[in-house]
Amino acid sequence: MPLQTPDASLGYGPDAVRTKRSGGLSQVETYAFSSMWFWALLILMWTLITSRVMGMPYYYWKLGKNADADVQARMMDATLLQAQVALSYSEIRYPSLTMGAVSFVIALWGFSGFLYDHELLQATFLLFVPLLSVVPLRLWLARNLDSAEVTYETYYGLITRYRRLCMLVAAFTISLSTFWGMIYNLAHANILT
Repeated sequence: MPLQTPDASLGYGPDAVRTKRSGGLSQVETYAFSSMWFWALLILMWTLITSRVMGMPYYYWKLGKNADADVQARMMDATLLQAQVALSYSEIRYPSLTMGAVSFVIALWGFSGFLYDHELLQATFLLFVPLLSVVPLRLWLARNLDSAEVTYETYYGLITRYRRLCMLVAAFTISLSTFWGMIYNLAHANILT
C-alpha cells in the first residue's frame, strides 16, 4: 500500500483517489458541508427571509410605531397590496397535480441524497426544502392581513408573529443543517467509521 499524505485521509489532495469523499468528479469539487460558501449562503438566505416581511424590512415596522399616521397608512397599503398579490399566486389551477409533482421531486431529491450518500444533494435539500415551510406561513399572514382590521397595531402584531415563526423555522433549519453537516464531515473523514 502506498503512503498517503495527511490530506488524503480527509478526501482531499492528489492522493485521495479512492477515499469515501473523492467521488467521480476529480476536477469539480462538490463538497458542501465543508465549504464556507454553503454556510454563508444558508445564513444569508435565512437572514433575508426573516428580515423582510411582505416586501418591507421589519425594522420599518418598528420605526413606524413612532411615525405619522400618513406614513403608517402608506406602509399598511403597501403591505396589503403584497398580501393580495401573494393570495392571487396561491390560487393554483390544479392543486392535486401540483402538490403531487412537488412531493415527487422532493422525495426523489431526499432519497437520492440521503440513501445514496451524495453530499451536494443532501446540502441543497437542507438548504432549499425548509423554505417550503415558509410558504404556508406567508399565506397565513396574507389571509390574516387581508381580513384584519386596518390598524397599525393589528398589522404590526400579525407581522411580528409571522417574523417570530419564521425565525423559529430558521433556527431549526440552521441547527439541523449544522448537526447533519458535522455528522457527515466526521463520518466521511474516517473518524466515525
